[in-house]
Amino acid sequence: MRLPTLFALLSLAAEGNVITLRSMYGSLESPNFPEPYPPNHQLVWELRVPHGLRIRLDFSHFHLEPSYLCEYDRVKVEAEAEVLGVFCGLVSSDTEMVPGSLSLVSPSWSMTVTFTSDFSNEERVSGFRAHYTAEDIDECLEQKEAPQCDHFCHNFIGGFYCSCRHGYQLHSDNRTCTVQCSDLVFHQSSGVLQSPDFPRFYPRSSDCQYQIQVQTGFRIRLDFDPVFDVEDHPEAKCPYDYVKVVSGSQVFGPFCGSVAPGPIQTESSSVTVKFHSDDSGENKGWSLKYSTTEVDCGPPPLVPNAQIVDGNKPAFGARVLYLCESRTSNQTIGTSKASNQTSNQTIEVACGADGIWRTETGTDRPSCPSGCGVSRSLVWSRVKRIVGGRTAELGMFPWQVLIRVQDRTRVPDQTWFGSGSLLSESWVLTAAHILRSRRRDGTVAAVRAVDVQVFLGVKNTRRLHEAQQRTVGVVVLHPDFDPQNYNHDIALVWLSEAAHMNEVISPVCLPPIREESDPLQPHFLGVVSGWGLTSAASGPATDPTQDSTQDPTQDSTQDPTQYPTQDLVSLVQLQGVPSEQLQWVFLPVVSRAECEESYRSLSTAFTIGPHMFCAGFQEGGRDSCSGDSGGAYVGRGWGRGRWTVLGIVSWGAPEDCGSEKVYGVYTRVQPYVDWVYNETGLDPDQD
Repeated sequence: MRLPTLFALLSLAAEGNVITLRSMYGSLESPNFPEPYPPNHQLVWELRVPHGLRIRLDFSHFHLEPSYLCEYDRVKVEAEAEVLGVFCGLVSSDTEMVPGSLSLVSPSWSMTVTFTSDFSNEERVSGFRAHYTAEDIDECLEQKEAPQCDHFCHNFIGGFYCSCRHGYQLHSDNRTCTVQCSDLVFHQSSGVLQSPDFPRFYPRSSDCQYQIQVQTGFRIRLDFDPVFDVEDHPEAKCPYDYVKVVSGSQVFGPFCGSVAPGPIQTESSSVTVKFHSDDSGENKGWSLKYSTTEVDCGPPPLVPNAQIVDGNKPAFGARVLYLCESRTSNQTIGTSKASNQTSNQTIEVACGADGIWRTETGTDRPSCPSGCGVSRSLVWSRVKRIVGGRTAELGMFPWQVLIRVQDRTRVPDQTWFGSGSLLSESWVLTAAHILRSRRRDGTVAAVRAVDVQVFLGVKNTRRLHEAQQRTVGVVVLHPDFDPQNYNHDIALVWLSEAAHMNEVISPVCLPPIREESDPLQPHFLGVVSGWGLTSAASGPATDPTQDSTQDPTQDSTQDPTQYPTQDLVSLVQLQGVPSEQLQWVFLPVVSRAECEESYRSLSTAFTIGPHMFCAGFQEGGRDSCSGDSGGAYVGRGWGRGRWTVLGIVSWGAPEDCGSEKVYGVYTRVQPYVDWVYNETGLDPDQD
């Protein structure tokens, strides 16, 4: 059966010398075939078939004018900008080629055939006839740079489709197979996690998330298999594929490349492993084993003034019960014999999931609610004076604090130091004159809180880096403080950050609100400690917090506004060399009559107020001095057996410290206990 002549019957669209053919098959001929084709002629056939098919072209007859490299007459076949062949002549030679039995195949659904003749033919030529057919492309067999499908490829006429193995799903690109690997949760105490298909190539375009959630109180450890193959980049850190581990605030990774990460020990019972792959690459992936260990809080914390009465296991959830002791020394101290007293207050701590012992209130620094006035150093046998006196052991006076004031409101600014007594984690008791800004107009104003520093747990002032240092949030002077006569010389300091109580830092006790009996009778022995003068050498007192010495050529003339209008001198302002070591001394209370007589012999301007008392030795040699101001005069009053702050170092005569018949003057604390509790909010029943 003859095929219909294409020029008349096929579906075509002609524009000039361009003919478009869209049938699934057909033929094309040179003009006038099989008669000679005309000269100076060009004709183009655009062959088009449906997408997913390609075109095969075969010549059944071919006879064109021969020429070198087909310069005269020719047929050129092209597809997708590629020349499949240029033909001319009757037989093939070194310089010209005929198609013969050669089949020309386009890579896809289009092909262009161009016939060209020049102005003459030297011999009779008959032209050509060709046939084309549309045929299917088997995309599954004809792979390009990468497979058409990740797993399975299925061909059909005009196209193909992909499918995936069980457990995978087809990506939206209809070619990539991805795995459902998000929100996978593992609750076992140990196990194995792997990239999909490990150790075969893991799927592309995947985002996996593995969650390990084990029992609270256990910590998770990850150990990667040495076989580790995740696509990387030579210059950027894991821009394509990566593994990342997240455990609370801890983040490990991202990891990629061919070297497995080392062991990862987390601090949590919950871990998330994230794995991401992009749309390219062939890598084997990774595998890891996870294991768990029970949280170990270590030995229970040491709580000052407490004993463990129940429990001692360090594992998570374990509880330890402490019995607080308000116990004082039963050693002989001076002429006093301390008695033992034990409270029934308890503290319970529990081993938390984070490996830290904490109380029910959440603090990791448990301390007994009581424990004021307790010293860890129990052997005080020799009585020495502060001026040239005995050096204290660390922790002997755990309530003692060093106060450094740098008044920047003065030009030039002034720096001085004094002492104070810790009443609680946040409150310090001291003398008002230490915290008074020295105004030339004589007005009473507290120094700015930002100009005050407090050091706790200090033994040597040259090693302050070992002490707890606190800034100050509030300075409270007694409202009736009089800088002319030092009446009501008492003040409070609130620490911006609470002090951490330990064996060398703990509070002193306050006297009872209601005074049942006055222990400050003549000859009562109390204890004073401080970094005051160790000699009566002349020269201004230097700041012990600064590692420097006074220039002997410097003018030591004091600013007259430093001193009260009386000749009375606060013990923060005397001349001399401050001690680097904390000093202490026992001092007896002196009768008011004897003290007043002593000061009358010096000047009629000195007045011992009703809330003051004197202490010292008639022969001198032992006394508080410059730098001791604000420190505590402590004793065991009211039969409580604990060290109680009975007085505050306040002032003395301008004579050298420890001079004969020159006594130190102290603010009596008991009359101000109500004021202290009102200002601080401390509980008077918790002591």
